[in-house]
Amino acid sequence: PGSKKHRDYAEPLTTTRPEKPARPSTLPPRTAQVRIIPGSAECALCELLHKAHLIRDLASVAHRPSQQWAKKMRRLLLEMNDAAHAAREAGKSTLGRRKLKAFLASYDTLVAQGLAANPPLATRDRNSLERESYNLAVALRNHRSEATRFASDLSVPFTNNEAERSLRMAKLHRKISGCFQSEDHARHFAVIRSYLATARKHDLGGLDVLGRLFRGDAWIPPATT
Repeated sequence: PGSKKHRDYAEPLTTTRPEKPARPSTLPPRTAQVRIIPGSAECALCELLHKAHLIRDLASVAHRPSQQWAKKMRRLLLEMNDAAHAAREAGKSTLGRRKLKAFLASYDTLVAQGLAANPPLATRDRNSLERESYNLAVALRNHRSEATRFASDLSVPFTNNEAERSLRMAKLHRKISGCFQSEDHARHFAVIRSYLATARKHDLGGLDVLGRLFRGDAWIPPATT
């Protein structure tokens, strides 16, 4: 009983490590991802809020002979954007009341034409092309203020390309690295990218402001009122 062989069998070595208690996560719980189906009403609203996408979708719908309202709506929105640019260059904060009223009246007329070109179907469901044109017309009717806000408020740009450019590096980081190791790392990344984006909007290079930061001469954005 005292032999080495007996001791090996009587007291086998433990080959598995005890499980460690799980560390509490500092990251916020992941929210459910919302899937927007192409051609749906939600998709049409997203495209409507981004005017560059809206212009593209109107051009796509206008290829159908029965949807010529879309071609006219596309031309109207571009004309409204040109008028908004001209007003900004002239130092104005709003379009002229009469001009804006005429634009909105034309908008309402074209939306009515779009709805008339996509009447309810009693005997069958709409196909994908019919859903695209119908949902676009309905979104333009239900969200008139969002679609035309760039003309009524000249501080609102026609597209949100600038916002998308600011978010590009965050999406690129997620694509390459997957995620951050902690909430603090994510917050630091966001602060740095926000600082560089703000500097770029003031016509300053990212390397220039970072160089000043490390030299103890941090660039601070000017105060706005």
